[in-house]
Amino acid sequence: MIILLSNGIGYASAEKAAFDAALAMAGVEHYNHVLLSSVVPFNSTIIEGVSPNDIYRERERLAPSMVDELLEEHGKIVYSVMAHRTSLSMASVAGILVSPNPYAPFIVEASSTRENDVQEALISSAKTMLRNRMQDYCPEKANTLVVDKELREHYNEFIIRIARAEKKQGMYSSAVSIALFIKENTTIAKVVMQDKRTRVIART
Repeated sequence: MIILLSNGIGYASAEKAAFDAALAMAGVEHYNHVLLSSVVPFNSTIIEGVSPNDIYRERERLAPSMVDELLEEHGKIVYSVMAHRTSLSMASVAGILVSPNPYAPFIVEASSTRENDVQEALISSAKTMLRNRMQDYCPEKANTLVVDKELREHYNEFIIRIARAEKKQGMYSSAVSIALFIKENTTIAKVVMQDKRTRVIART
């Protein structure tokens, strides 16, 4: 599985339009999203740097057969973990945290009007979820001292991405932080992985 991380923000006089603008900036507005909980499959590659929209806009450099396949992506159902917040005359902040730990990798999402709140919620949730997974998959590590030691080691592996849309008086602000799940045998996956802007940031 390929998991693409992307952020976006948007502004509009209507709530849904602001959210759509944030999805567009993240490069994923052409899909129908089915939201997942938090589990990351093993043998996944986590990437960032390029979005499906980037590929669509530059499709003239691709072979005609690949262009046709990419155009068929429009309206497809995709799976994602998404944090989003839309607020009127207030800031909107959304973030995700990826823990590529060896026990049971996962993603956490959070949103608020304050970045500190999002950061704290992500880390607090991730620590608890990681402790639960370590105790489920490694009962011999149920000792709190052992768990806390490994938690500190895995904390450095947390991948945090936060989108912040500043307050605009009389306007809706929207922030989106998303992890898009892409099957490896698809055309979009092949094109994204071949793109020079793509950065692999973790593997599970």
